[in-house]
Amino acid sequence: VYDGVTQYGATLHFMSEKVDEGQIIDAELFDVDTCNASPKDLLDQANEAGIRLIRKYLPRLLAGEQILPEMTMHWGGKKRKRADFKLLCRVSSDMSDTEFHRRLKACRMPGHKNLHTNIKGYRFLIDDDLLILNF
Repeated sequence: VYDGVTQYGATLHFMSEKVDEGQIIDAELFDVDTCNASPKDLLDQANEAGIRLIRKYLPRLLAGEQILPEMTMHWGGKKRKRADFKLLCRVSSDMSDTEFHRRLKACRMPGHKNLHTNIKGYRFLIDDDLLILNF
């Protein structure tokens, strides 16, 4: 959501020692409504895409069939870590309005208190249930 990607999805790939480096077998992608997408929406749609990939390949795997890549897709873009997300979730009062709202949109997830700020060395979580926004 933060990067404004236009496509998102799920990938079936061979496992390797490094994250997201194994050869891609297949992917199920969908278009993203960049104006209205939320992390929850993308997660739900990606999970559904992943289930479709599992339904497509599981019978073949259980039958012992050798699975070969069906596409020539390769990993691309910057790999992100949990630490990157934690930094993204940190907001401050000196941030531009545009950047604040971009982070707010990208980091809000029901049931999680991702957004936070630091004041005088203390970390304060922003409770989405109590957040009142006046745009």
